[in-house]
Order: sequence, then structure tokens, then C-alpha cells
Amino acid sequence: MMTDQYDCELPDDLVILPWFDEDSSVQLTEDEIRTIDKAVWYEAEHPEIGRVLLCSAESINYLSEDSLEDATGVNLQDCIISHVDACLHRFNYVDGFYHA
Repeated sequence: MMTDQYDCELPDDLVILPWFDEDSSVQLTEDEIRTIDKAVWYEAEHPEIGRVLLCSAESINYLSEDSLEDATGVNLQDCIISHVDACLHRFNYVDGFYHA
């Protein structure tokens, strides 16, 4: 069982938040953006990949199914995992999803 910085259990189905930019094949609707914004976000930090935002695949209706390991080759258990408070969630069409 993995936990965040508050010792709360992490979901088993963590995936990378869908990346959005004008050149991406991922084109999200406003409703999908709101769904992702309402999800519980986590940040995985690792020296090889920097920081990556994750959330439960189920919580975003499987808009992303890319696990950290599948996408980057880095095992989630080798990362520092932090819960990202909802008031820090950000999105814009230039940067995609990020946190303050």
C-alpha cells in the first residue's frame, strides 16, 4: 500500500493526467477539463522525470489510461508522492494541467 505525504492510501489506478496542447492528439472538451479538475490530484517526483501529475483513472472516466511506468519507465514506488490540494489545480490551453 502506497501513501501520500499525509499517510493517506493512494488509489490503485493512478494515471498521468491527459496532456493537452494545440499540437497534441488529445483534445478535451470543457466538460472533460472540469472532470479532471474535480479529481484528486497527486504529484509524483523522481530525479529522472521531474514532477508528473497523476489521478485515479476511474475518477476521470478513463480519459487517460497511461500509468507512470508505461509512459516513463519509472516505477511509482520509486517516487515521492504528494497530494495536490484542489485549490492549487490549474489548467490553461498553453500549459495544459499544472499546479500552483
